[in-house]
Amino acid sequence: MTCSGNARRLEPENHSPIESKVEVRTKFRDAGWLDFIRKFSGHDIEISNQFILSFQNDAVRIKGLRFSVTETTIFEATGIPCTGDRWFKNASFSDINLNVFIKPEHQNPPWSTQFPWGLLLDKWNTVERYVRQYFTCEGRYTDVHLYHMRFLVHMVGLKPMNFPFFLHKSLVKMVTKENKLEGIHPRFVFH
Repeated sequence: MTCSGNARRLEPENHSPIESKVEVRTKFRDAGWLDFIRKFSGHDIEISNQFILSFQNDAVRIKGLRFSVTETTIFEATGIPCTGDRWFKNASFSDINLNVFIKPEHQNPPWSTQFPWGLLLDKWNTVERYVRQYFTCEGRYTDVHLYHMRFLVHMVGLKPMNFPFFLHKSLVKMVTKENKLEGIHPRFVFH
């Protein structure tokens, strides 16, 4: 959703939206993500803020509890294996044909970083939207960024990706961005 040009992130509270959509549930299951998504049970902004303020050198201290946040510990917590391409946003994946996701009349366009959401085949619209909510935390739904397509590429088995690596890099990026600001900006808090 957009509101006056600003992204509005919707932090997933639980897994029921995915469970209610058979096509999404099936694709998330086949990608190996469903068991992880089923662990979603609420969101506590205070805990998220404490995480941001204390995250240093791959470790966090929240309410006296210290724990590691690494690719390995993310694997242990989520059950998503550390296999596949160690890929993060803005890394190239030009060797993959994205036309399997795009309406025939719009295939092979000269995209640079994004394209209008309406160019996706209908069967991928809802799936892509849930990828944004649960993994990339992108709040702008009118355009599809090419890095969102990388998740769909994983889903269909064209090029598996290492999700614990991606999630760790994403958390580090969020914390780094927040730590540069004075105080915590709710728009940038995710995961």
